[in-house]
Amino acid sequence: MRILHYIPILKTGDLVSDDLRILVEAMKDMADVRMVTAKEDVMNTMNAFQPNIIHVHACWNHKAATFVKVAVETGYTVVVSPHWGLEPYSMRHEQHIEKLLKSNLYQRRMIQRAAALLVTTESERTHLMKLGWKKRINVVRSSILDQLTTPEQQATETICFYQKVIDTRYFKLMTDMEKNAVRSLLCIGTSQESVQLLLSKEQQGDLQALLPEQWKRILLYADDEDIREITEKAIQRMKLNVPDIDTLSIDRYQTIHPKTKGTLDTSASREKAVRVTTREEKEICTICAMLLAAQQQYKQKTLSMRHVAELYEAIKYYDFDEEQFARIVKRLGIRKFTARMLQIVSDDLYLGEGFLPMPPLNDRGTQRLRSKLLH
Repeated sequence: MRILHYIPILKTGDLVSDDLRILVEAMKDMADVRMVTAKEDVMNTMNAFQPNIIHVHACWNHKAATFVKVAVETGYTVVVSPHWGLEPYSMRHEQHIEKLLKSNLYQRRMIQRAAALLVTTESERTHLMKLGWKKRINVVRSSILDQLTTPEQQATETICFYQKVIDTRYFKLMTDMEKNAVRSLLCIGTSQESVQLLLSKEQQGDLQALLPEQWKRILLYADDEDIREITEKAIQRMKLNVPDIDTLSIDRYQTIHPKTKGTLDTSASREKAVRVTTREEKEICTICAMLLAAQQQYKQKTLSMRHVAELYEAIKYYDFDEEQFARIVKRLGIRKFTARMLQIVSDDLYLGEGFLPMPPLNDRGTQRLRSKLLH
Protein backbone atom coordinates (compact mmCIF):
# COMPACT_ATOMS: atom_id res chain seq x y z
CA MET A 1 0.00 0.00 0.00
CA ARG A 2 1.30 3.46 -0.93
CA ILE A 3 0.32 6.21 1.52
CA LEU A 4 0.90 9.94 1.13
CA HIS A 5 0.45 12.11 4.24
CA TYR A 6 -0.18 15.80 3.65
CA ILE A 7 0.18 18.43 6.36
CA PRO A 8 0.34 22.17 5.60
CA ILE A 9 3.38 22.74 7.82
CA LEU A 10 5.47 20.69 10.24
CA LYS A 11 6.24 22.45 13.51
CA THR A 12 8.60 21.32 16.21
CA GLY A 13 6.72 20.76 19.46
CA ASP A 14 3.33 20.91 17.74
CA LEU A 15 1.03 18.06 18.84
CA VAL A 16 -0.33 17.26 15.36
CA SER A 17 3.13 17.43 13.77
CA ASP A 18 4.70 15.21 16.44
CA ASP A 19 1.85 12.70 16.20
CA LEU A 20 2.24 12.52 12.43
CA ARG A 21 6.02 12.05 12.61
CA ILE A 22 5.59 9.12 15.01
CA LEU A 23 2.82 7.60 12.89
CA VAL A 24 4.83 7.81 9.67
CA GLU A 25 7.88 6.27 11.32
CA ALA A 26 5.78 3.36 12.67
CA MET A 27 4.19 2.82 9.25
CA LYS A 28 7.46 2.45 7.36
CA ASP A 29 7.70 -1.29 8.05
CA MET A 30 4.09 -1.84 6.96
CA ALA A 31 3.68 0.24 3.82
CA ASP A 32 5.38 2.57 1.36
CA VAL A 33 4.74 5.89 3.08
CA ARG A 34 5.72 9.48 2.35
CA MET A 35 4.99 12.84 3.92
CA VAL A 36 4.64 16.17 2.14
CA THR A 37 4.00 19.75 3.24
CA ALA A 38 2.49 22.74 1.46
CA LYS A 39 5.98 24.18 0.93
CA GLU A 40 6.91 21.25 -1.33
CA ASP A 41 5.81 20.44 -4.90
CA VAL A 42 2.72 18.57 -3.71
CA MET A 43 1.15 17.86 -7.09
CA ASN A 44 4.30 16.42 -8.66
CA THR A 45 4.95 14.30 -5.58
CA MET A 46 1.39 12.98 -5.66
CA ASN A 47 1.43 12.10 -9.36
CA ALA A 48 4.91 10.58 -9.24
CA PHE A 49 4.14 8.50 -6.14
CA GLN A 50 0.62 7.40 -7.23
CA PRO A 51 -0.61 6.73 -3.68
CA ASN A 52 -3.46 4.34 -2.88
CA ILE A 53 -4.46 6.69 -0.05
CA ILE A 54 -3.85 10.37 0.56
CA HIS A 55 -4.24 11.29 4.22
CA VAL A 56 -4.71 15.02 4.80
CA HIS A 57 -4.02 16.35 8.30
CA ALA A 58 -5.56 19.82 8.29
CA CYS A 59 -8.56 21.98 9.05
CA TRP A 60 -9.37 25.62 8.26
CA ASN A 61 -6.55 25.66 5.73
CA HIS A 62 -7.39 26.82 2.21
CA LYS A 63 -4.32 25.22 0.59
CA ALA A 64 -5.27 21.87 2.11
CA ALA A 65 -8.85 22.24 0.87
CA THR A 66 -7.62 23.05 -2.63
CA PHE A 67 -5.29 20.05 -2.55
CA VAL A 68 -8.17 17.76 -1.53
CA LYS A 69 -10.31 19.11 -4.37
CA VAL A 70 -7.62 18.55 -7.00
CA ALA A 71 -6.65 15.10 -5.64
CA VAL A 72 -10.25 13.85 -5.62
CA GLU A 73 -10.99 15.24 -9.08
CA THR A 74 -7.82 13.55 -10.35
CA GLY A 75 -9.15 10.22 -9.06
CA TYR A 76 -7.21 9.68 -5.84
CA THR A 77 -8.77 8.40 -2.62
CA VAL A 78 -8.50 11.03 0.12
CA VAL A 79 -9.15 10.72 3.85
CA VAL A 80 -9.00 13.64 6.28
CA SER A 81 -8.11 14.08 9.94
CA PRO A 82 -9.37 17.48 11.15
CA HIS A 83 -7.45 17.03 14.44
CA TRP A 84 -10.14 18.56 16.71
CA GLY A 85 -10.52 21.58 14.43
CA LEU A 86 -14.25 20.94 14.08
CA GLU A 87 -14.99 20.55 17.78
CA PRO A 88 -18.06 22.56 18.96
CA TYR A 89 -16.03 24.90 21.20
CA SER A 90 -13.58 25.65 18.40
CA MET A 91 -16.42 26.27 15.93
CA ARG A 92 -18.42 28.58 18.24
CA HIS A 93 -15.87 30.44 20.31
CA GLU A 94 -12.63 30.64 18.31
CA GLN A 95 -12.93 33.09 15.39
CA HIS A 96 -16.60 32.18 15.04
CA ILE A 97 -17.49 34.57 12.19
CA GLU A 98 -14.33 33.77 10.24
CA LYS A 99 -14.91 30.04 10.57
CA LEU A 100 -18.53 30.43 9.54
CA LEU A 101 -17.36 32.09 6.33
CA LYS A 102 -14.63 29.49 5.79
CA SER A 103 -17.18 26.71 6.33
CA ASN A 104 -19.29 28.01 3.49
CA LEU A 105 -16.31 28.81 1.27
CA TYR A 106 -14.35 25.56 1.48
CA GLN A 107 -14.23 23.67 4.78
CA ARG A 108 -17.56 21.86 4.47
CA ARG A 109 -16.79 20.81 0.89
CA MET A 110 -13.33 19.62 1.92
CA ILE A 111 -14.87 17.25 4.46
CA GLN A 112 -17.60 16.12 2.07
CA ARG A 113 -15.08 15.36 -0.68
CA ALA A 114 -13.11 13.05 1.61
CA ALA A 115 -13.87 9.34 1.37
CA ALA A 116 -13.87 9.14 5.17
CA LEU A 117 -12.60 10.87 8.29
CA LEU A 118 -10.15 9.55 10.88
CA VAL A 119 -10.22 10.93 14.43
CA THR A 120 -8.55 10.02 17.70
CA THR A 121 -11.43 9.95 20.20
CA GLU A 122 -15.04 8.78 20.36
CA SER A 123 -15.96 12.26 21.58
CA GLU A 124 -14.61 13.85 18.40
CA ARG A 125 -16.42 11.25 16.29
CA THR A 126 -19.72 11.97 18.09
CA HIS A 127 -19.37 15.71 17.52
CA LEU A 128 -18.57 15.22 13.82
CA MET A 129 -21.55 12.91 13.37
CA LYS A 130 -23.79 15.60 14.86
CA LEU A 131 -22.23 18.20 12.56
CA GLY A 132 -23.50 16.05 9.68
CA TRP A 133 -20.87 16.83 7.09
CA LYS A 134 -19.65 13.22 6.92
CA LYS A 135 -21.01 9.93 8.22
CA ARG A 136 -18.03 7.69 7.47
CA ILE A 137 -15.83 8.33 10.49
CA ASN A 138 -13.42 5.95 12.24
CA VAL A 139 -11.52 6.28 15.51
CA VAL A 140 -7.85 5.32 15.96
CA ARG A 141 -6.30 6.40 19.24
CA SER A 142 -3.09 8.43 19.15
CA SER A 143 0.00 7.00 20.84
CA ILE A 144 0.82 10.52 22.07
CA LEU A 145 -2.56 11.06 23.71
CA ASP A 146 -3.21 7.51 24.94
CA GLN A 147 -0.47 5.80 26.93
CA LEU A 148 -2.07 2.39 26.32
CA THR A 149 -1.67 2.76 22.54
CA THR A 150 1.74 2.08 21.00
CA PRO A 151 2.89 3.70 17.74
CA GLU A 152 2.78 0.25 16.11
CA GLN A 153 -0.85 -0.26 17.20
CA GLN A 154 -1.80 3.17 15.90
CA ALA A 155 -0.09 2.47 12.57
CA THR A 156 -1.70 -0.99 12.22
CA GLU A 157 -5.20 0.31 12.99
CA THR A 158 -4.73 3.27 10.65
CA ILE A 159 -3.73 0.98 7.79
CA CYS A 160 -6.80 -1.18 8.52
CA PHE A 161 -8.86 1.99 8.21
CA TYR A 162 -7.23 2.75 4.86
CA GLN A 163 -8.01 -0.77 3.66
CA LYS A 164 -11.65 -0.36 4.70
CA VAL A 165 -11.86 2.81 2.62
CA ILE A 166 -10.18 1.12 -0.37
CA ASP A 167 -12.45 -1.93 -0.16
CA THR A 168 -15.51 0.33 0.03
CA ARG A 169 -14.36 2.21 -3.07
CA TYR A 170 -13.20 -0.95 -4.86
CA PHE A 171 -14.94 0.02 -8.10
CA LYS A 172 -12.70 3.07 -8.47
CA LEU A 173 -9.80 0.64 -8.77
CA MET A 174 -11.41 -1.75 -11.24
CA THR A 175 -9.58 -1.86 -14.55
CA ASP A 176 -11.19 -2.21 -17.97
CA MET A 177 -10.05 -5.84 -17.92
CA GLU A 178 -12.01 -6.45 -14.70
CA LYS A 179 -15.12 -4.66 -15.97
CA ASN A 180 -14.97 -6.70 -19.17
CA ALA A 181 -14.60 -9.82 -17.02
CA VAL A 182 -17.85 -8.91 -15.24
CA ARG A 183 -19.58 -8.59 -18.62
CA SER A 184 -18.21 -11.96 -19.73
CA LEU A 185 -19.30 -13.66 -16.51
CA LEU A 186 -22.79 -12.19 -16.82
CA CYS A 187 -23.02 -13.38 -20.41
CA ILE A 188 -21.90 -16.92 -19.52
CA GLY A 189 -24.02 -17.10 -16.36
CA THR A 190 -27.25 -16.08 -18.09
CA SER A 191 -26.87 -17.73 -21.52
CA GLN A 192 -27.62 -21.28 -22.59
CA GLU A 193 -25.12 -21.47 -25.46
CA SER A 194 -21.61 -22.89 -25.17
CA VAL A 195 -18.78 -20.72 -23.90
CA GLN A 196 -16.99 -20.96 -27.25
CA LEU A 197 -19.96 -19.39 -29.04
CA LEU A 198 -20.33 -16.58 -26.51
CA LEU A 199 -16.76 -15.45 -25.83
CA SER A 200 -13.68 -14.98 -27.95
CA LYS A 201 -10.43 -16.76 -27.07
CA GLU A 202 -9.08 -13.43 -25.87
CA GLN A 203 -12.03 -12.93 -23.50
CA GLN A 204 -11.64 -16.47 -22.18
CA GLY A 205 -7.91 -15.89 -21.70
CA ASP A 206 -8.53 -12.66 -19.78
CA LEU A 207 -10.79 -14.53 -17.34
CA GLN A 208 -8.12 -17.18 -16.84
CA ALA A 209 -5.46 -14.50 -16.21
CA LEU A 210 -7.25 -12.61 -13.42
CA LEU A 211 -5.23 -12.17 -10.21
CA PRO A 212 -6.61 -12.71 -6.65
CA GLU A 213 -6.91 -8.95 -5.99
CA GLN A 214 -8.85 -8.57 -9.22
CA TRP A 215 -11.18 -11.42 -8.29
CA LYS A 216 -11.74 -9.74 -4.93
CA ARG A 217 -13.04 -6.58 -6.61
CA ILE A 218 -15.16 -8.57 -9.08
CA LEU A 219 -16.78 -10.59 -6.30
CA LEU A 220 -17.43 -7.48 -4.21
CA TYR A 221 -19.18 -5.99 -7.22
CA ALA A 222 -21.14 -9.21 -7.69
CA ASP A 223 -22.32 -8.97 -4.07
CA ASP A 224 -23.36 -5.32 -4.37
CA GLU A 225 -25.18 -5.84 -7.67
CA ASP A 226 -26.81 -9.11 -6.53
CA ILE A 227 -25.25 -11.12 -9.36
CA ARG A 228 -23.16 -13.46 -7.18
CA GLU A 229 -25.29 -16.48 -8.13
CA ILE A 230 -24.89 -15.69 -11.84
CA THR A 231 -21.16 -15.12 -11.37
CA GLU A 232 -20.69 -18.44 -9.54
CA LYS A 233 -22.57 -20.25 -12.30
CA ALA A 234 -20.28 -18.70 -14.90
CA ILE A 235 -17.18 -19.64 -12.87
CA GLN A 236 -18.34 -23.25 -12.75
CA ARG A 237 -19.15 -23.35 -16.46
CA MET A 238 -15.72 -21.90 -17.29
CA LYS A 239 -13.96 -24.10 -14.70
CA LEU A 240 -12.06 -21.02 -13.54
CA ASN A 241 -9.49 -21.23 -10.76
CA VAL A 242 -10.90 -18.55 -8.43
CA PRO A 243 -9.33 -17.91 -4.98
CA ASP A 244 -11.48 -18.59 -1.94
CA ILE A 245 -12.45 -15.06 -0.87
CA ASP A 246 -14.96 -14.51 1.92
CA THR A 247 -16.29 -11.16 0.74
CA LEU A 248 -18.83 -10.99 3.57
CA SER A 249 -16.00 -10.79 6.11
CA ILE A 250 -14.37 -7.80 4.38
CA ASP A 251 -14.83 -4.66 6.47
CA ARG A 252 -16.55 -1.98 4.37
CA TYR A 253 -18.76 1.05 4.83
CA GLN A 254 -22.40 0.66 3.90
CA THR A 255 -23.17 1.53 0.29
CA ILE A 256 -24.68 5.01 -0.06
CA HIS A 257 -27.34 3.77 -2.49
CA PRO A 258 -27.79 0.03 -1.83
CA LYS A 259 -29.35 -1.85 -4.73
CA THR A 260 -32.63 -3.73 -4.43
CA LYS A 261 -31.98 -7.43 -3.89
CA GLY A 262 -33.89 -10.15 -5.69
CA THR A 263 -35.79 -10.22 -8.94
CA LEU A 264 -37.69 -7.29 -10.40
CA ASP A 265 -40.96 -6.71 -8.57
CA THR A 266 -43.55 -6.38 -11.33
CA SER A 267 -46.63 -6.51 -9.10
CA ALA A 268 -47.33 -2.79 -9.55
CA SER A 269 -46.34 -2.51 -13.21
CA ARG A 270 -48.03 -5.65 -14.57
CA GLU A 271 -51.50 -4.11 -14.41
CA LYS A 272 -50.37 -1.23 -16.59
CA ALA A 273 -48.79 -3.62 -19.08
CA VAL A 274 -51.89 -5.82 -19.17
CA ARG A 275 -54.05 -2.86 -20.25
CA VAL A 276 -52.15 -2.43 -23.53
CA THR A 277 -51.55 -6.10 -24.42
CA THR A 278 -53.76 -9.01 -25.43
CA ARG A 279 -53.96 -12.47 -23.90
CA GLU A 280 -51.86 -13.81 -26.76
CA GLU A 281 -49.08 -11.32 -25.95
CA LYS A 282 -48.07 -12.78 -22.59
CA GLU A 283 -44.36 -12.56 -23.30
CA ILE A 284 -44.60 -8.92 -24.39
CA CYS A 285 -46.70 -8.14 -21.31
CA THR A 286 -44.10 -9.75 -19.04
CA ILE A 287 -41.17 -7.91 -20.63
CA CYS A 288 -43.01 -4.56 -20.55
CA ALA A 289 -43.90 -5.07 -16.89
CA MET A 290 -40.21 -5.75 -16.22
CA LEU A 291 -39.19 -2.62 -18.12
CA LEU A 292 -41.68 -0.48 -16.20
CA ALA A 293 -40.40 -1.91 -12.92
CA ALA A 294 -36.77 -1.36 -14.02
CA GLN A 295 -37.53 2.26 -14.89
CA GLN A 296 -38.97 2.80 -11.41
CA GLN A 297 -35.92 1.17 -9.79
CA TYR A 298 -33.66 3.42 -11.86
CA LYS A 299 -35.49 6.52 -10.67
CA GLN A 300 -35.01 5.32 -7.09
CA LYS A 301 -31.29 4.62 -7.76
CA THR A 302 -31.77 0.94 -6.87
CA LEU A 303 -31.60 -0.68 -10.32
CA SER A 304 -29.06 -3.50 -10.22
CA MET A 305 -27.16 -5.55 -12.77
CA ARG A 306 -29.27 -8.52 -11.69
CA HIS A 307 -32.32 -6.68 -13.04
CA VAL A 308 -30.47 -6.03 -16.31
CA ALA A 309 -29.58 -9.73 -16.52
CA GLU A 310 -33.24 -10.66 -16.06
CA LEU A 311 -34.22 -8.39 -18.94
CA TYR A 312 -31.44 -9.87 -21.06
CA GLU A 313 -32.74 -13.40 -20.53
CA ALA A 314 -36.35 -12.42 -21.25
CA ILE A 315 -35.52 -10.49 -24.43
CA LYS A 316 -33.20 -13.19 -25.73
CA TYR A 317 -35.24 -16.29 -25.00
CA TYR A 318 -38.90 -15.23 -25.11
CA ASP A 319 -40.73 -15.68 -28.40
CA PHE A 320 -42.66 -12.51 -29.28
CA ASP A 321 -43.62 -10.20 -32.14
CA GLU A 322 -40.91 -7.53 -32.28
CA GLU A 323 -42.96 -5.00 -34.25
CA GLN A 324 -45.83 -5.28 -31.82
CA PHE A 325 -43.37 -4.99 -28.91
CA ALA A 326 -42.02 -1.70 -30.34
CA ARG A 327 -45.55 -0.31 -30.69
CA ILE A 328 -46.50 -1.28 -27.13
CA VAL A 329 -43.43 0.22 -25.42
CA LYS A 330 -44.14 3.45 -27.32
CA ARG A 331 -47.76 3.35 -26.12
CA LEU A 332 -46.52 2.85 -22.54
CA GLY A 333 -44.23 5.89 -22.83
CA ILE A 334 -41.04 3.89 -22.25
CA ARG A 335 -39.63 3.78 -25.78
CA LYS A 336 -36.46 5.73 -24.95
CA PHE A 337 -35.87 3.87 -21.69
CA THR A 338 -36.34 0.55 -23.51
CA ALA A 339 -33.93 1.58 -26.27
CA ARG A 340 -31.37 2.60 -23.65
CA MET A 341 -31.73 -0.69 -21.80
CA LEU A 342 -31.25 -2.52 -25.09
CA GLN A 343 -28.01 -0.59 -25.57
CA ILE A 344 -26.89 -1.70 -22.10
CA VAL A 345 -27.67 -5.39 -22.66
CA SER A 346 -26.07 -5.21 -26.10
CA ASP A 347 -22.84 -3.64 -24.82
CA ASP A 348 -22.53 -5.20 -21.38
CA LEU A 349 -24.08 -8.66 -21.85
CA TYR A 350 -23.14 -9.07 -25.50
CA LEU A 351 -26.72 -9.44 -26.75
CA GLY A 352 -26.40 -9.88 -30.51
CA GLU A 353 -28.07 -7.55 -32.99
CA GLY A 354 -30.36 -10.34 -34.15
CA PHE A 355 -31.95 -10.51 -30.71
CA LEU A 356 -32.70 -6.80 -30.40
CA PRO A 357 -36.44 -6.20 -30.88
CA MET A 358 -35.90 -2.51 -31.75
CA PRO A 359 -32.93 -0.20 -32.39
CA PRO A 360 -30.88 0.59 -29.24
CA LEU A 361 -30.14 4.15 -28.19
CA ASN A 362 -26.76 5.40 -27.03
CA ASP A 363 -27.19 8.96 -25.75
CA ARG A 364 -26.48 10.89 -22.56
CA GLY A 365 -29.41 9.18 -20.89
CA THR A 366 -27.81 5.82 -21.67
CA GLN A 367 -24.51 6.98 -20.20
CA ARG A 368 -26.26 8.10 -17.02
CA LEU A 369 -28.04 4.76 -16.85
CA ARG A 370 -24.78 2.87 -17.33
CA SER A 371 -23.03 4.98 -14.66
CA LYS A 372 -25.56 3.76 -12.08
CA LEU A 373 -24.85 0.15 -12.98
CA LEU A 374 -21.14 0.19 -13.77
CA HIS A 375 -20.55 3.05 -11.33
